[in-house]
Amino acid sequence: MIKVVSFDLDGTLVTKDYIDYFWLELLPSLYSEARGISIDESKREVLRMYDEVGEDDLRWYLPNYWLRRLGLSVEIEDLLEELKKLVRPYDDALRAVQLLKRSYRLAILTNASWEFVRVVLEAIPLFRESFDVTLSCVTHFALPRKTAKFYKAALRVLGLKPAELLHVGDDPRYDREEPRRLGIKALHLDRRGGGDISQLTELPYHPEIQKL
Repeated sequence: MIKVVSFDLDGTLVTKDYIDYFWLELLPSLYSEARGISIDESKREVLRMYDEVGEDDLRWYLPNYWLRRLGLSVEIEDLLEELKKLVRPYDDALRAVQLLKRSYRLAILTNASWEFVRVVLEAIPLFRESFDVTLSCVTHFALPRKTAKFYKAALRVLGLKPAELLHVGDDPRYDREEPRRLGIKALHLDRRGGGDISQLTELPYHPEIQKL
């Protein structure tokens, strides 16, 4: 029996516009100003540094690490405030949350660092009010990816057996295959088609969950 429905964050509940802007536009722009180089050269240098660290390294996900690495004397809070206006929730996410919160506890399970999670929660009142628990594999467990190890830890925090959790997200490996290794019910969301579901509004009526 499902007790908690959990969601990935970026690409599932909200678009990736705000996070892409931070990594691909805002930091390179600040680095360009600090170094006195063109924006094109700055982007090349910053992307090269991202690649040097790599996505399997925890530092890759930490905004404060990159402010230090790039030598930027700016306050992270000021940058995060700027991001709020770029947070865009998916319409189907808003509707699904409104439906599901009537019958289930809701959680966010993400690999975004807590700084970015907080931006989203502060920008979207419905999410702030509806999600009981938010866990970042990066911030709360020092894991760069949402592997089975993360989901096992999340189950402990949530006080659940695997069969009591339904997770949904847009990454077929880290939102579907990894949690399923533990016996968690997990669905791949692909709004273009080809996943287990194409809209979050399908969730309340999916065979893996009780109908409302």
